Amino acid sequence: MNITNDKVTEYINGFYRPLTEDLKNLRERSEEERVPIILKETETYLINFLKILKPKSVLEIGTAVGYSSMVFKEVLKDAKIVTLEKDEDMAKIAKENMISMGYDIDIYQGDAREVIESLSDT
Repeated sequence: MNITNDKVTEYINGFYRPLTEDLKNLRERSEEERVPIILKETETYLINFLKILKPKSVLEIGTAVGYSSMVFKEVLKDAKIVTLEKDEDMAKIAKENMISMGYDIDIYQGDAREVIESLSDT
């Protein structure tokens, strides 16, 4: 769903450049398989937002194949990225993607409401 009209989205996406070849390939595979990952215009916005704010940590709820977590880590090399995924199979796929692409990201499998509580205890 676009929050702008299609012409604006098309214009914004004209500036889109994947951060790495691996991420480009993962995006293409995910789009072909209809896996829900962040839209290109959302990715572009978040990349710029993260470069400005430079947070030391990011919590993502909903990992899918791990695409956006790896984008965050690519932009914020020294930040701690934590991502939560409810679906066990998707969490496994995401972890495999992260390892094969060389990203050090903490992924937790389970219901976010429960996992967040356990994270606050540590």
